[in-house]
Amino acid sequence: MSIITRTGKKCWDRSVIWGMLKNPAYKGQAAFGKTKVGVKLQHIRPQRHSCEQPKDNYSIYPVEKANWIYVKVPNIVNEDVFDIVQNN
Repeated sequence: MSIITRTGKKCWDRSVIWGMLKNPAYKGQAAFGKTKVGVKLQHIRPQRHSCEQPKDNYSIYPVEKANWIYVKVPNIVNEDVFDIVQNN
């Protein structure tokens, strides 16, 4: 029996697994406020496949984990196992 992804693929992409291993919701703590909107960053040239004049006049910045807002949700993995993975 093979495990199929949500999109029907037979193999999981490593970025999906990485996101799962770093997401606190899997240990029962959904986090909000992980990013904030701020002043638009200046770019030397436009990103590939994008227009020269960006439609949004802001950039998104990460927020320190100490300032995240946590909400209790049902855990998928044991909290101790999740913390062990974070240290490796």
